[in-house]
Amino acid sequence: MSKEPRFEGNIFYHPCSVESCMRDGCIGEGVNLLKGRLGRWYCMPHYKELEHKRASEKRVIQPVQEKQGRLF
Repeated sequence: MSKEPRFEGNIFYHPCSVESCMRDGCIGEGVNLLKGRLGRWYCMPHYKELEHKRASEKRVIQPVQEKQGRLF
């Protein structure tokens, strides 16, 4: 079974892009059907895993900035 999104007649099939998953994708990334970009599709559980992974990669400890003194 092909994991690539495709058109068959008037029906657009978009299975989850994770290899072992057999669900249909409900969230697409990089999709623009008017320009012919079919993108990548994920089912909800795999999309949540992807979001969690991205969030953990983005965590960067920012340096503490010195604050200016308060005027009373």
